[in-house]
Amino acid sequence: MTKKIITKDQYLFLKGELDYHQQNGTINDEQKDQILDSYQTKLGLNFIKVLLTIGGILVGLGILSFIASNWMQLGKLAKISVILFTYLGFFTASYKTSESYPKTSRGLLYSALLSYGAGIFLIGQTFNFGGHFSSAFLLWTAGVFPAALLFRDKLVYVFALFLVGAYIIGCIEADRYAIGLLVIIPIMLWSFKQFDYSNLVAVSNNLVYLFTIGYLVNEFELSGFYIALIYLLIGSGMHFYPYKHNREVFQIQGLIVFGISGISLTVADIWDDLIVHSNAEIISIIFAICFVLFLLWLTKKENIIALVFICLVILRYYTDTMYDFLPKSIFFIIGGLVLLGFGYYFEKMRKKKGGIVHD
Repeated sequence: MTKKIITKDQYLFLKGELDYHQQNGTINDEQKDQILDSYQTKLGLNFIKVLLTIGGILVGLGILSFIASNWMQLGKLAKISVILFTYLGFFTASYKTSESYPKTSRGLLYSALLSYGAGIFLIGQTFNFGGHFSSAFLLWTAGVFPAALLFRDKLVYVFALFLVGAYIIGCIEADRYAIGLLVIIPIMLWSFKQFDYSNLVAVSNNLVYLFTIGYLVNEFELSGFYIALIYLLIGSGMHFYPYKHNREVFQIQGLIVFGISGISLTVADIWDDLIVHSNAEIISIIFAICFVLFLLWLTKKENIIALVFICLVILRYYTDTMYDFLPKSIFFIIGGLVLLGFGYYFEKMRKKKGGIVHD
């Protein structure tokens, strides 16, 4: 029988409940042991894995440092050979040990991927390929994605998305089109399923999607109002749409995006591109009231993140209104009392529900 994997805290809770029922005579010793034997605790932060991960990264960085310090003394053929054999050597060793020594395999993989990335930059320097650094990050991403999927390594996948972010930033800085996203985005959508809809992959993918939208609105040179409005709509869609997988992840990230964009729309200056400034203040206040009422509705459903943004809106208006009029000591005292009040309410909600609860 396949054992169900649970966390250590869940296992301890289950064991305590079974001990309670055993003492009351509801179940006997054999039944308790049989139930416990059907579960397996999930491995937490493993010291060996951490050690090998750090070791692999340090070895990769050390080799890169050695190559860089002796770069000028090497011929072009020697440079390519060193980079190629270093990468292939680590990658082959990682693949060969993936089943017998999986943790060691991961450390070797990280060394291989660092060597690969450095090789891209160093080869470009050797042959004076020129071009913008964003192209190098795109090539690096192209090598990391397959490794992440081949080894089913979430850390490598997240690193690949970090490289995607660097690629997008480079395209924005160079004012060039991020054509690579036409291939990267479908791969990300496909990879989500390959990683069994992992929460970590969902969070990372969503951040890249949001970053990509930021790149697109930058290309269209939209005003701050339209950017905030777009993210407000996206955030509400992420929060309320009944996703089949990782719904809580989408709810939390969506509400954070919704809250940040909503707070920005409470600033009167952001409305100036849409209406005259004399009416912008009124419109921003009306929006702020509607925004807070909506957050209060979410808070009524015991959503603490919504309550945090209510607190931020209040502090924003309190700071704008009172900072120049109140003595600084009174300003900080009142602000501190407001935060203490919200902190008390947070703790009360958590104690009532036994933890943070999202609708």
